Amino acid sequence: MKRGYMERNSALLPDELLVFRRKKLIEQFEAFGVDAAVVYGDVADADELHYFVNLAPYWGSATSIIGKDGAQTLVTGMTARVNFWVSMMSGVDKAAINGAGPNVNKALVGYLREHFGEGASIGIVGDYFPDDMLAAIEAGGFKGVWMTEAAREISAAQDAGFQETLLQGIALMNEAVSKSLEGAETGGRTLRHIAADVEYACRSAGAMDALLLAGGRDLQFRNAPDRAAGEPWTLLILLQYLGEWMVIARNSDPALNREAFAVRDAYLRELRPGETAAVSSEKEWNLELCPMVRSDHLNYRAEGAITLVPGQIIGLRVSNREQGVIIEDMVLVREAGGKLLTVV
Repeated sequence: MKRGYMERNSALLPDELLVFRRKKLIEQFEAFGVDAAVVYGDVADADELHYFVNLAPYWGSATSIIGKDGAQTLVTGMTARVNFWVSMMSGVDKAAINGAGPNVNKALVGYLREHFGEGASIGIVGDYFPDDMLAAIEAGGFKGVWMTEAAREISAAQDAGFQETLLQGIALMNEAVSKSLEGAETGGRTLRHIAADVEYACRSAGAMDALLLAGGRDLQFRNAPDRAAGEPWTLLILLQYLGEWMVIARNSDPALNREAFAVRDAYLRELRPGETAAVSSEKEWNLELCPMVRSDHLNYRAEGAITLVPGQIIGLRVSNREQGVIIEDMVLVREAGGKLLTVV
């Protein structure tokens, strides 16, 4: 379950911006031959739903049905008890929200039948769109058309609302992580205790969600064990603030961090907008760029070339497998070189 700051910040993300984002998606309808789109998200992964609707369910799941005219209805896997909160977050009138609970698939198909003709094509948006939901849509007489990649391209533009929200979140998390990691290598705390302290500090600072994993020299990450480390280890921190995601990873050994920082900082001085390799190396160090940190960042694998633009906020991973070291940071792309944002 998500916790922390779960209210609407309309100054960072006004209704007008959400309408503009959905308009960009609707502009793709003709190319895909669809009459509407169903955007799905759940408590674990709601990147597309949050982007177009400003809804990241704190439990269960939700769908947004978006028509060609921009009209929007929500059918959620939550109950009607939280429709007020859903309305506050999304800006959708409570009358257009169906808190269907476990009957979400039936309610979704029922809405589609009432508003779209049999055989209509429906855009499917959401990296983790459930198979049973898609099957119910198609069994209801509709054709599902995958539109997730098009939706991701729209969100990858990183508009001002996204950037301002993420920058605010990173600033808050910097302070929280820095304070909670002070003395981590000498304080006698177990790995689990350190991870718990970091999570508590981040959630107190406003993190909606947090995933913290510990890895040893083998760089295999798992839940932090309740024991002292005994050797240098890495804490991987994936945080969500007002729907947007950031990543920070640090080694417990300051000397190993400093060596990785030197490689990172030299790379950032040369980083510029334009096409660049997602993966590069400097002697025994590997450097990987992530164009946009998402809820499933742990599954991300850098490859090929990516195009960076000024103002883009990206992830940067620096690793040395021989030494068993990984650090990760958030970086702002600039003409004058990359700017480190996670100063932890």
